[in-house]
Amino acid sequence: MGQLQLGTAKIDITPANPVPLAGFASRSGSGSFAAVKQPLFARIMAFRHIDDDGQRTTAVLVSADLIWWGSERVPALKRQIAEKWTIREDAILLHATHTHSGPQTSEWFSSYLGEPDLAYLDWLDDLIAEGIGKALNDAEPVSAEHGSGTCAIAINRRERTIKRRLALADHELIAIQYRKPDGTVKAVLVHYACHPVISRDNDVSSEFTGAAMQHVEETIGGGAVAAYLQGTCGDINPGREGKVCKGGDGKVKALGLMFARDVLQVLRAPMKPLKDAPLTARLDMLDLALLPLPSREELEAGQNEQTAEGEWSRRLLEEPGRLLRGTITLELTRLRLGDGMELLGMNGEIVSAYGMFVKKLTNGCMLPLGYTNGMIGYVPTAAQLEKGGYEPDGSRTYFLLPARLEPANERLILDRFERIASESGLVRGFDKAAVE
Repeated sequence: MGQLQLGTAKIDITPANPVPLAGFASRSGSGSFAAVKQPLFARIMAFRHIDDDGQRTTAVLVSADLIWWGSERVPALKRQIAEKWTIREDAILLHATHTHSGPQTSEWFSSYLGEPDLAYLDWLDDLIAEGIGKALNDAEPVSAEHGSGTCAIAINRRERTIKRRLALADHELIAIQYRKPDGTVKAVLVHYACHPVISRDNDVSSEFTGAAMQHVEETIGGGAVAAYLQGTCGDINPGREGKVCKGGDGKVKALGLMFARDVLQVLRAPMKPLKDAPLTARLDMLDLALLPLPSREELEAGQNEQTAEGEWSRRLLEEPGRLLRGTITLELTRLRLGDGMELLGMNGEIVSAYGMFVKKLTNGCMLPLGYTNGMIGYVPTAAQLEKGGYEPDGSRTYFLLPARLEPANERLILDRFERIASESGLVRGFDKAAVE
């Protein structure tokens, strides 16, 4: 059996000085943020399993109030953490809640998504590495339990009718709660899929996800840390009664409170014990093909436009070795949290259909996460590629992708999900035809 230990840390990562915010092209030219409405935090979970022979395995999960982690910085940060704290690199999950009211964390995307402040990012990396040390030093024996409920704030933003907006969104909320030997709550993991994009103000905010986790922590008390795990929300926005929810800080906090109440309802209901199991982690890589690349003539024709499209042309001409490539690599990092419960982190804006496939395939025993260990851009389905729209087409300009993803990638992704779930022993009598 062995013993599971958990240590936590909650680190304030709010920029000390004003920097540009990331996420909305409409903020382009607005300069640095005007105010801090809600601070940004990195919530760190350090898991340690000690088996009956005294062998230890360690894994770290960081859930940060960021838009994503820059793919160009993740390898060095993981190496820094691994060397400093003797943790395997594939057992480190750097996850982002995907707030659009925090700093840009990558130099690899369009300036219309926000300009990164490199001094802030250097400071952030050091802060995370030190925070992991605090979490490791805080480790103590815990028991785990899990439960699920529903929350109706997610809508599919691609659909026109209210009925389809609600039907094509995943409203399941899953919580994993960790208790100390005295029964008090040490930490909570909350899994849901919804873009934190209520406010477009030029203010720092952890958005409704951060407001909700803060309320959950304050309600539980005792220093408990509640970390939000963002699911595959690529095409999912917050809404009420099928209508997209937009507004300022007041609306952010109101929706956060609604979400927190649904989380607390799950935590207060009877939960199922999560049996102890050795921590295991594994990284899979899957190359996704892009449609034919643009010619140099096409790029030169558009490079003088003072638009996002013009910048796209210029950047591809300036960095052909990095940007004019025929594939992008989807990284899939799995982490076993207990017997019959795993996380599957992916480095992209994965649309909801893929996450729902994983959950149905495993009967909710594998929780799919986007925004983990980097960012490659949107990963839409074949049907979405056929219909077009922002996720398959418009977003390419901002993520500096040279071409659309091939529709055939969908089959490759689903096959890889099935293989991963099978290797983990989590396939639960799934009827594949039901979701194709």
